[in-house]
Amino acid sequence: MKKVLIIGGTSGIGRGLVDVYLKNGYKVGIVGRRTELLNQIKSINQNVFIETLDVSNTSKSIDVYNSLISNMNGIDIIINCSGWGEINKEFNNDIDLKTIQTNVIGFTQTMNFFIDYFLNKNKGVLVNISSIGGMRGGGFVGSYNSTKSYQIKFLESLSISIRKLKKDIQITDVRLGFVDTDMLKGKGFWVSSVNDISNKIFKDVNNKKSVVYNDLRWFIISKLLRILPKSML
Repeated sequence: MKKVLIIGGTSGIGRGLVDVYLKNGYKVGIVGRRTELLNQIKSINQNVFIETLDVSNTSKSIDVYNSLISNMNGIDIIINCSGWGEINKEFNNDIDLKTIQTNVIGFTQTMNFFIDYFLNKNKGVLVNISSIGGMRGGGFVGSYNSTKSYQIKFLESLSISIRKLKKDIQITDVRLGFVDTDMLKGKGFWVSSVNDISNKIFKDVNNKKSVVYNDLRWFIISKLLRILPKSML
């Protein structure tokens, strides 16, 4: 039985992925901030292993990851769905710092821990949910778009490094446009459902895609964002 760890698996895309991987016969580890939601998921399936964690708590995360690796007898796939961001029209420093702590500090420690783990295993699959927003800046989302840009470049660098090392480790960057989650707050266009995106991520990861988008439209947008003048953003 293959084993996947989903970080940020209690809601949104992470929760959707939990259902997809369980349906396909995987043993699933889940990390999330809300213990009550973790317990609800575990109560309906014996192949679920849970740990409470906010990834920004870097002093605790390593112990949590090691505990799950031990309890699950190893992990084959890690999917990082944890992330945070808010519209920041007041230029609130606390919002920016929280975004950086989660999307940069917590993200980096998670990626480095599991790259080291997979290097020691000589194989593995590492997936991160970034954002199309990381392609450019945007109004009142400076910290969010900047941190997602960091994730995109970090994953690309990891992929290049792994290729140079000639290791059997897959790196997949899921650069999403709008998805119908609480973070979207009912806004956006060409909005994908959590179910559709979760199934697409499962399929594309199995097909060893290095970069995943919602669909062809968002792939085209990603290319346009590179050349659009700042006045149109």
